[in-house]
Amino acid sequence: MDWVRVWGLIQIWVKEVGLEGERYGTHSLRKTWGYQARMQDVSISQIQNKLGHKSPVITSRYIGIDQEEINNVEKEVCI
Repeated sequence: MDWVRVWGLIQIWVKEVGLEGERYGTHSLRKTWGYQARMQDVSISQIQNKLGHKSPVITSRYIGIDQEEINNVEKEVCI
C-alpha cells in the first residue's frame, strides 16, 4: 500500500469521527506512536530503532521530550 493511499484512508477515517482531516496524516500518526510509546516507558533506544533515527537526541526531539522532562527525571531519580 502506498503512502498516498494510506493518507487518503486516514482522511476518510478522521471525517467519519468528526475531526478535521487536514491535521492528521501518516507523519502525525508516526509521531503520536513514538510519544505514546515513551509515555508507556518504552526506552528511547527502542523507539529510535523503530523510527529509524540515527541518534536518541533526534528521537527525543521528534517526539517532544524537552529539557523540563529531563529535569523532572533527574529530580525523581536522585542518588
